[in-house]
Formats: sequence, structure tokens, C-alpha cells
Amino acid sequence: MRTVYFEKRYGVDIKDFASTIEIDQVIERDLGRDLKLTRCENPLVNHGGCVFKLKEYDVEESLNRKFR
Repeated sequence: MRTVYFEKRYGVDIKDFASTIEIDQVIERDLGRDLKLTRCENPLVNHGGCVFKLKEYDVEESLNRKFR
């Protein structure tokens, strides 16, 4: 779906691109400026980009506790 949106918005065919650098150039041309990386300071989104907090589980230990 994102590819279809990109193709429609910029009037290009995604198959014509060999790298993300070429895609960046199309976007930069449309914006009229270079793309910049910015740091996300939003406390709702963790450093991995996930909105939900992630928790590690030890599945083996959890099953062992349930079946003791």
C-alpha cells in the first residue's frame, strides 16, 4: 500500500529505482530541499520506533511455573 501511495504521489514507478538514494532524490526534488534526519523526542515512542512498550519473556520459565 505504501508503494502505491508513493507512486501516485510522486508520479513515478517504483520499479524504476535501484536504491533508496534514488527515492530520496525524488522526494527532495518534490520538497525543494534536502532531507534531514531528526531525533524523535516523543516519550510515547521508544528508541526502536514502537509505540507500545516491549517486555521480554522467558517462555520456558513461564511454562515451568504454570505446570509445577
